[in-house]
Amino acid sequence: MIKCKRCEYVGPSESEIELHHKVPKCIGGTDSDGRVYLCKKCHDIWHNMIPKFLWKFVPIERQQEAKKYVIRMCDWFVNKK
Repeated sequence: MIKCKRCEYVGPSESEIELHHKVPKCIGGTDSDGRVYLCKKCHDIWHNMIPKFLWKFVPIERQQEAKKYVIRMCDWFVNKK
C-alpha cells in the first residue's frame, strides 16, 4: 500500500495517491529534484502554494537558486504533521 507522505492517507485504491515532483514541472522541475507520494488533497494544496503565475516574477538569473527554496519548502510541507 502506498500512503501519502504528508497526511499518511491510504485510499481504497492506489489511484488516489499521486507521485509529486518536489519542484513542479511547470517551473522546470525534474525527477532528479526528488519525488514523493501525496494524496490528491495534499497534492492540490502544494500546487496552490506554488502557482505557475508567481514563477514568472522570479528573474531568470535567480530561478536556479529559487528552486532550492522550493525543494526546502516542499520538504517542510510533506514532513509537517
